[in-house]
Amino acid sequence: MTERLTAGDPAPEFTLPTDNGDTLTLKDLRGRKVLLYVYPAAMTPGCTQQACDFRDSLGSLQAAGYELVPVRDPNLCCGSAGTYSILEPELSMRLRDQKLAALGAHAPQVIATANIGCQLHLGTASGVPVVHWLQLLR
Repeated sequence: MTERLTAGDPAPEFTLPTDNGDTLTLKDLRGRKVLLYVYPAAMTPGCTQQACDFRDSLGSLQAAGYELVPVRDPNLCCGSAGTYSILEPELSMRLRDQKLAALGAHAPQVIATANIGCQLHLGTASGVPVVHWLQLLR
């Protein structure tokens, strides 16, 4: 596992594949406000609704200076969905750690989500703050 960053730490250099086969480097993102959007539980009503809300509100975030950057495995569940965290705690923690690894590959200063369950679950092990995306518009 890599060393966790704290808020304000400089992001380490990286080169990562995007969802469309291009590459993304930290140098490409420097000086920009960047959003990394992931789809936590594809094809479920809750996440579909949250994704639509995020999509419909993206203009407000862009007006505030944020841009959307694709991440690896955007459909990977964080492990808080359904009964995972109650009936399958070990699976829940593995899914959480996999999601945080995918998000952490971009060295974010903050992780934003539309799902309060994901926010709380990811926040238990994240090295950076995990917030609801509406908090970015304050």
